[in-house]
Amino acid sequence: MVATVPSATTPVAVLQNTAVALARLGRPVRFVTAYADDEHGRLLAAHLGDNAVTPGSDPFVLERTATATATLAESGAATYEFDIDWRFNLPDLPDDVVPVVVVFGSIAAAIEPGAPLVAAPGRAGTGRRR
Repeated sequence: MVATVPSATTPVAVLQNTAVALARLGRPVRFVTAYADDEHGRLLAAHLGDNAVTPGSDPFVLERTATATATLAESGAATYEFDIDWRFNLPDLPDDVVPVVVVFGSIAAAIEPGAPLVAAPGRAGTGRRR
């Protein structure tokens, strides 16, 4: 997701931040996400690539990248407008890659249509062992 305010646009998402932090600690990270081949998607792709985060599947599946627009009132209170289209490609991991940890979250993990998609990789990997 990309957050915008009148003076700035920045890639922002809790799990994206987790992926970047793990990669900066030297851990190999394969991150499954979705965005469009648009200005915001290219911003996300560059941010992840600049931080050595490897895509876990082809992320270019959306017509537009999800955004959250924050508007600040004079009092400092924020209101948010979300534009989200949620779907992604399932992870495509080589046979020699066995996940040590799988982290998932966001609103997509809890509601339709994303919840079954988010749960599928975890179920598929339950039989794989090192």
